[in-house]
Amino acid sequence: MKMYPFLKIAVLVLLALLMEACATYAPQYVENNTSFLPLGQQDSLLHTFYIAGGYGNKGKGSSEWAIKLLDTSLNKAPKASTLIFTGDNISAQEGAWNMDKDLLEQQIQLAENFKGNTIFLPGNNEWKSFKSANVEKIEDVVKDLERENINFFPENACPIEHLVINDQLDLIVLDSKWFISNWSRVEDINKKCTDIKTRRRFLEELEGYINDGQDKNIIIAMHHPIFSNGKYA
Repeated sequence: MKMYPFLKIAVLVLLALLMEACATYAPQYVENNTSFLPLGQQDSLLHTFYIAGGYGNKGKGSSEWAIKLLDTSLNKAPKASTLIFTGDNISAQEGAWNMDKDLLEQQIQLAENFKGNTIFLPGNNEWKSFKSANVEKIEDVVKDLERENINFFPENACPIEHLVINDQLDLIVLDSKWFISNWSRVEDINKKCTDIKTRRRFLEELEGYINDGQDKNIIIAMHHPIFSNGKYA
């Protein structure tokens, strides 16, 4: 894949939010809160991604500094930016909808003044009830905002969404929990996924999007890492 000059994405990695999620046993930090591009080259960035996850697993007070850092960064971010909440955006506790909705609203509030696009994607906690309808219930909270720049992807408890960020960059959003779940335990799995009802068909769709993005940069966003030293994934 061809890499365009200065298209290395500056990522604010707030892995302190993942202390109890699917990352590692210890929080990981970007030194001095800097991007991966040297000073003087940052004006050449075509797009910036802000990545945060595991908000629903945060302990009381344990991640407040990271949340404040994210809030400050988002308020200063350019329009050519995307914020991705990478799953476990609600609690792991079953039957806790009021708390879960409050957690979602806290994250939405963080994006209130953000000029870019915000994407929520599902993780383990979103599927805790093993019901597709409850994943869609979370999606509906985001949809009811009627904000064009705040979305829940993939839609309808389906596994994949393809987004064109610009003419040099694509984003593919995956529901990795959908892929690794035991479908016999999931109520109404794939009920609204008219085109993708098997893992083979999913992989064909993913391969197609990757092929369509030849000569572009492609970012694949999902909850579970491909490789991990973590205790969950």
